Amino acid sequence: THAAVKQFPLINYYDGDWVEEGDGIDANRYFVVNGGQWPSDCEPPYDSNPYCSFASGVGAVDTEVANPATHVGVPLIIGIPGASSDVDVDKSGNLLTGIGYLTSPNRTGEVKVWPAGGWDPVNGSSLAYEGNTRIVAANILSAAYLGEDAEGNFHIGGADAFGVGGPPERGYAALIKAGIVNAIATGARTTPVTDGNRGDTSEYKYFAPDPCQDDSATGILAGDWGRGLAVMWNPTYYETNGSCAGDVGSAADYWNPGVTPRLTVYYPGSAPDTDGDGIVDGADNAYLTANAGQEDTDGDGYGNAADADFDNDGQVDSLDYTAFRSDWGQVGSGLDTDLDGNGQVDAADYANFRGRWGSTAPYY
Repeated sequence: THAAVKQFPLINYYDGDWVEEGDGIDANRYFVVNGGQWPSDCEPPYDSNPYCSFASGVGAVDTEVANPATHVGVPLIIGIPGASSDVDVDKSGNLLTGIGYLTSPNRTGEVKVWPAGGWDPVNGSSLAYEGNTRIVAANILSAAYLGEDAEGNFHIGGADAFGVGGPPERGYAALIKAGIVNAIATGARTTPVTDGNRGDTSEYKYFAPDPCQDDSATGILAGDWGRGLAVMWNPTYYETNGSCAGDVGSAADYWNPGVTPRLTVYYPGSAPDTDGDGIVDGADNAYLTANAGQEDTDGDGYGNAADADFDNDGQVDSLDYTAFRSDWGQVGSGLDTDLDGNGQVDAADYANFRGRWGSTAPYY
């Protein structure tokens, strides 16, 4: 075991999030954990908790505690029925968690919020889940993934939440617009967002990169460092058959050995586009050089408009000049040396090449 690694063997971990700095709380010290039964096997002083044997819970771990081997943390939310969901602490200090799976009655995908100041990661809170009426989302996926982006939008990902009493519906992620979580946390709004709100894009959007929408779990990667919603999905069935025909109802794309999942990133309209070519920086293969066509004929990840390194050795030099000169005057598609993508290697490409002489990767 590495000396710098602290192990907390008594903490039953499912997922978690750091507590943001504020109200005298040290940043990156207290870690909120949704760990199934909280804590593992309900050690003292939690063993008298009536929810201990059959419900999930959320607690906080002090990562700077003197003895991690005996640390059981403090309880925050107790008595989550069924299987717990992910947990998220947003920039406003709200704590969000919910029910990952509960079929009788069907409450899968229910997410609740505890407002900032209403829970205590240092001393513990022991708040009853069922005592909270602030429901942010009802039956939107299984809430196995929760997060917040740089604009304050709340993201939800997971698996099928609607297979009970109706056809399965999988393979998408949800985004609840910024401001709604705070409105519910403060009591300014009392109605949750439900799947019926799909048509009202002013508050809720869904994203379905899998054309079959049959993933057993659609993951999300969210963080306040990013301006996009990254959705992980499993294209196994679609890749094998080339269509969704016959893959209806009971079939699903599961995360099996050998499966290569995909990642699709959705960007908001406010995402930066430095070169003004209509492609946001995060998806642009030459974000400092306008190239709306995104041509990359050698497939190295750098757009032709900025990539004069034709031999891919990491620098633009005499070897690249030799390759350029041999293509001079060529007409056609797929030419690495056609830097402006107009179908021919000409004076405009030479001017671009000369301007990049001596440059090194990365090329933007």
